[in-house]
Amino acid sequence: MRKYLEKMGLNKFRQNSTFLYLVCDVWILGYVYKKFTNPETMDLMIKVAAEQQQLDKTHIKQLYQLMTQSLILMLVLVGFVHLINYILYNKNKKVAFAYLVFYSWTASIGTALWGLSLLGSHFIPGIVFLAVSGVFFFNAMGLRVFPHQEQELKKS
Repeated sequence: MRKYLEKMGLNKFRQNSTFLYLVCDVWILGYVYKKFTNPETMDLMIKVAAEQQQLDKTHIKQLYQLMTQSLILMLVLVGFVHLINYILYNKNKKVAFAYLVFYSWTASIGTALWGLSLLGSHFIPGIVFLAVSGVFFFNAMGLRVFPHQEQELKKS
């Protein structure tokens, strides 16, 4: 893999890895949104809260809206933070490089485990998460091949 990455070059790797990060983020954030806004999942969570707090129908509807809006806000913020890091990485900022090294390795392991856990009940999403894990691993290896450099050559 090292030879393939070295042949690709730093600038091409940055462009490709940024695109792959974005695709993976869209998949993960979209999956989380669909999973937690699923009426069955949402009803289960609200039922537990409603039983503990003895809520009526009006409050349950408000709780549903609050949970949905909170989820959307969290997903947008995560997406925004990642987007900022991808932009900074392409501008050769050390903090973004460090974030992406950490993110790539943890996401590689996390999405692999997530994919394996889904294989029995949701085969296609499980396979996609395993593929996403491979993408994160590819990016992590690329970040090892192309470590952060203070001064970058513009020709690559």
